[in-house]
Amino acid sequence: MTKRALQEAIPDLPEQFSIDELIERLLIIEKVENGRRQYQTGQTLTADQVRERMNQWGK
Repeated sequence: MTKRALQEAIPDLPEQFSIDELIERLLIIEKVENGRRQYQTGQTLTADQVRERMNQWGK
């Protein structure tokens, strides 16, 4: 996670919040950033590839 991402998230928080809410928000930000990085580096699957993998789970 970048400091900038955290700084951008702080104003969106309510005036009072719990540590659990903060941690949940930080985890979401981190997951979105990871997803963006994976997309940029071509580490994604097409919908058809996902369907194929899911079909293999039931076998």
